[in-house]
Amino acid sequence: MNIEQTWKSILDQLQTDMPRASFETWVRDTKALSYSDGVLTIAVRNAYARDWLESRLVSTVNRMLIGILDENVHVKFVVAQDDISVEVETDDGSQNEEQIHDDEAVDISPADYDSAYEQIVRPDRAVYLPGYFRRWLRSIGPDLGWMYVSFRQAAYLAGARAGSKSSRFSGKQLASMSGISERTYWNRINNPVTWQKLSGLVKIIEGGDEWVKGQRPGVCLGVTPLP
Repeated sequence: MNIEQTWKSILDQLQTDMPRASFETWVRDTKALSYSDGVLTIAVRNAYARDWLESRLVSTVNRMLIGILDENVHVKFVVAQDDISVEVETDDGSQNEEQIHDDEAVDISPADYDSAYEQIVRPDRAVYLPGYFRRWLRSIGPDLGWMYVSFRQAAYLAGARAGSKSSRFSGKQLASMSGISERTYWNRINNPVTWQKLSGLVKIIEGGDEWVKGQRPGVCLGVTPLP
């Protein structure tokens, strides 16, 4: 079986059947990884995409595979590379699980997030995005959409429930949550077009603790709820 060609056929069909925003956000960048014992393994770029695909497309893709291959084949979605565990400093002075030394860093503030509804949603376990976020995807595109998801999750990890106002994250950590390389992440951070498109979702905060001894300068960001 040519797994690349098989998966391309699946993608072509899904692109026809799915809303454009959903396809470009969750499906477009998936890659055929391997085939063994009736299981076609597909690589996705992060755990958020894997969970979304597993909950919505497994049965659909399985039916497509049977139609294309005329045999019982099942799809399995896996993250292309292991997620990096992200722990942040708390007010009692405990240290990050992944220490931030000399690489660039970003301060994230969980401003305006601590609503009763979002406490029920439990954003520490999953990234909650309202359905109308799809409207934003039309203007910012899936790549910046994933960056916003990483900022939003980092804002919660920064301690919205614990009273902490901000925390420092390395570019490596945020790039991992965005499903991109660190180089790509910093290229987008330094591109003014990024902030034009994310205006209203993420803002650069003037001042703040942007300089830390022994570290290169970073940038302080404020993440706001979806307008």
